[in-house]
Amino acid sequence: MRRLKRIGIGLAGSLALLLLAALGARAWFVRRLPRLEHEADATWGRAGIPVSELPKRFPETEKNDDARWLEAMAVKLEVPVFSDPVCRSGEGRGAELDINIESITTCAKRRDAAPKFKLADRLKAYVNAELEKSIPVGAPPLPELAEYLNRHRSDIDSLAEELPARSPVWRDRSQWNSDQPDWIMVFALHRIIAADAFSRLAGDPAWDSGPAERAIHGLATALAMRGNTADILIEIAMDRTALSLDRRAAARGKPSPGRAQTNYRDRIVLVTEREDWALRPEVLRKQLPDSGNGFTSRGLKFLNGPLEWLTRPWADASLNDMRRVRAEDALRLREADGCHGLVTKIAADRFVYGKHSVRDPNMKWWNQIGPIVYAIGINSSGEESRVIRIELEQELTEQVRLAAAARDGQGRVPEKIAGFGVSRCGPDRWKLTATSGGGAVIEFVNPPVLGKMKGAQIPLRYELPGPAKR
Repeated sequence: MRRLKRIGIGLAGSLALLLLAALGARAWFVRRLPRLEHEADATWGRAGIPVSELPKRFPETEKNDDARWLEAMAVKLEVPVFSDPVCRSGEGRGAELDINIESITTCAKRRDAAPKFKLADRLKAYVNAELEKSIPVGAPPLPELAEYLNRHRSDIDSLAEELPARSPVWRDRSQWNSDQPDWIMVFALHRIIAADAFSRLAGDPAWDSGPAERAIHGLATALAMRGNTADILIEIAMDRTALSLDRRAAARGKPSPGRAQTNYRDRIVLVTEREDWALRPEVLRKQLPDSGNGFTSRGLKFLNGPLEWLTRPWADASLNDMRRVRAEDALRLREADGCHGLVTKIAADRFVYGKHSVRDPNMKWWNQIGPIVYAIGINSSGEESRVIRIELEQELTEQVRLAAAARDGQGRVPEKIAGFGVSRCGPDRWKLTATSGGGAVIEFVNPPVLGKMKGAQIPLRYELPGPAKR
C-alpha cells in the first residue's frame, strides 16, 4: 500500500508539474502574442499593402448579371456549369470547409462525377499543340472539333465581342465564405475562343485575332479582381494563350492589342496577403464559429474542445508566426532581381516534410501548426516558377513585337535592333539570329532551370518569317 501511495503521490506531483509548465507556457504565449501579430502585420505592410486596407481592396460582392451571362453562354456552347452548392461556396461547416483536406477530396470526387464537356480532351490537345509552336503558322483542328467550332461560330463570336465590355463578379464575403467561379467552365471557354482563333488563322493568316485575344484577357481580368491564389494560376494560364496569339499577330505584321503586361509578382503578393488575412486567429474564429480554435483538419482537431482555453494562445501565436514567414516569402518574391536569383533564394528556403506539411526554416521551433497550414499557401503550387515563366513569355512577346516593328521596307528583319535583348534576368539574354530568307530567330540564352509546368510547354524561341512567307 505504501508503495502504491508513493507512486500515486509521484504521479500527482508529475501531473502538477506538467500543469504548472502548461500554464507557464500559456502565460508566455499570451505575453508574446501581441508582438508576433505586430511583426506579421508590419512585414505584410512592407510586402503588400497595410493590413487595414485589405477590406477596401477586396470589398464584399454579389454575383452579378455578367457572371450569369457568362454561365448562360457556356450552356449555349455545350459546356456544363458545375453547380454543387457545397463545393462552389464556403458556407458549409465542418467536413465541408475548403480548408479541410478531406473536403477538398470530396469536392474533387463530386466534380469528377459531374457532366463533362464532351470535346474537352480534343480541345486541350489542339490548343496546347498550337501554343507550343514557335512559328506563326498553325494547323486546322481535327474534323470533330472543326465541326463543333463551325456549328457554334456565331455564339463564339458573340462571346468574344461582348466579353471585353463585361465584368463578371461572383459572391465574395471572405476567404472562407465565397462562391468560387466554375474554373473548369471558365478555362473551357477560354480554350474554345483560342481554338476558334487558331483555326481561323490556319485558314486565313490575315484574320484579325485581336477580339479573341481581348476576350481571353477579359476572362483573366475577371479572375484578377478576386483574392484567391487559384484564380491567379488560371489567370496566368489564360494570359499565356493571349500572349501566344499576340506573338502570332505581331509576326504576321498585325497590330498589337496594346494592353499592358500584368505584374504577377504584385498580384500574387496581394492575393496571398488577402488569404493570409483570413488566417488571422480572430478572423478565422469569426468565420468558423463552431470550430473552437478554427481547426477542422484531422491532425489539428485536438486543439478544440476542453483543451481550447489552454492551447489557444499557442495556436494563435503559431498562426501569426506562420503569417510572418509567408509575408517574408512574399517580400522576397517581390524584391528578387533576376530570375536566377529568385529561383536560388526560394529553393534554399524550402523544406518539404510529407504530403501536406511544409516547414520553413524561419519558423519558430515551437510552431508545429504552421507547417500544416503553410502547405496550402504561397509555396505549395509553384507560383514562383509560374511567375518567372510568364515573365519570360511576356518578354518573348515584347521581343517579337520589337523585331517585327523593325522590318525594313522589303519586310526583312535587320540583324541589329536598338533595345533588343533586354531581360530582367540580365543583359543580352535574348538572341536575334537573322535567317537567309529575311526572317529571324529569337531565343532566350541560358534559361533558368524551372519545374515543368502543367499544360502547354511553350518554348522560349520564336521564328519570324521573311517577306516571302508572310
